[in-house]
Amino acid sequence: MIDDDRAGGEIIGRFIAGSGFTVRVESNVFAGLHAVRRAQPTVVLLDIQLPGIDGIEAAAMVHRYAPAAKVILMSGFPEQLSKASRDSLAAFAILEKPLPLPAIVDFVRRAVG
Repeated sequence: MIDDDRAGGEIIGRFIAGSGFTVRVESNVFAGLHAVRRAQPTVVLLDIQLPGIDGIEAAAMVHRYAPAAKVILMSGFPEQLSKASRDSLAAFAILEKPLPLPAIVDFVRRAVG
């Protein structure tokens, strides 16, 4: 998971881990992309609003580094959700934050298959 809100990302990450998944949380998009390249995860949760590059651009990079990874984009800003819907053909799902933690786990389970 890549989210510049470290505290929020840790909360989501702990909840997902408690559901049986291995989770790594990065608050820096570049460190997160480096981790994706190394770990080849099945699912990557990405905040859309990130400093440096946005989550939409980062999603394309995730697919370059880990082609099999499913990307779930998240944002609390409606205009970003709209942009992501238009621009990100690579996303498995685009979610509006805040979202109940069990719902996020459901999306992760669906992405895993």
